[in-house]
Amino acid sequence: MPNDKAGEFAGYVLHNAKESFDRATAKKEPVRLSPGGSVRADVLPTMAVLAKSHRPNHAALVFHFGHSMIGFDIPREHLETIGREMLALSAGGTKQ
Repeated sequence: MPNDKAGEFAGYVLHNAKESFDRATAKKEPVRLSPGGSVRADVLPTMAVLAKSHRPNHAALVFHFGHSMIGFDIPREHLETIGREMLALSAGGTKQ
């Protein structure tokens, strides 16, 4: 896969995961989990930036992976909490 397309593909996968969850919960269907629960995939980006979002009242947390990038829209009301958590973690403490 070309590196500059990886973020686009990852975005499709994550978008479809959220859509599937939203449809299932709207219909009050059980949300199936893999045996043993979910596994978090930790990846190390080349760079992370906070940028303007295309959505009103949101900011975008954008992760770069080489020439590829993926952005996550975050509602502005969550930014203060995230900012406090980032400061605490970067100072070696724990999130509050």
